[in-house]
Amino acid sequence: MDSAKDDEKEKDFKYTYKEFIEEGQKLCDKTHNLFKFCLNELLNISYIQGNINISKDIILEVDILFSEVYSLPVMYFQIYKNGMPYNFDSYIKENPSVNENIIKSAIISKENHPLTGKVYNFMHLCKFNFLMKSIKIDNILYFWLSLILQIFNFDLMKVIDLKNK
Repeated sequence: MDSAKDDEKEKDFKYTYKEFIEEGQKLCDKTHNLFKFCLNELLNISYIQGNINISKDIILEVDILFSEVYSLPVMYFQIYKNGMPYNFDSYIKENPSVNENIIKSAIISKENHPLTGKVYNFMHLCKFNFLMKSIKIDNILYFWLSLILQIFNFDLMKVIDLKNK
């Protein structure tokens, strides 16, 4: 398919900061006891913060922010193994069942966290806008997070259901 056509289709999908905040609050309400997710604000920027126990010895510390550039959520994260910082590349090498398809469709790099200035792993799903053009989802943030967590073989949809209170 033509790259210009792909770019045009991606522009048709719109996700706003307001939707991010509304869906973020729902996600936090449903997952607070499980992940301690909460909606915070720093420097007039709202973001979702929490920890996810990927396994008995792996914890994923997560900050989800809305990117004005991508008009989508982006995730800053740190991995801890047995309470100590753990390298993302080491995690990937030691876990052969990691979902390579999601990794290939994402930008994963080291970047300074925009709120703390500390170096974090940064993740953005490159083709998410294009994907959202073809499907109808009630809670985009929940769907986005469930895709990202598949990298860590964590099935968010099995853990929580946003439709049921």
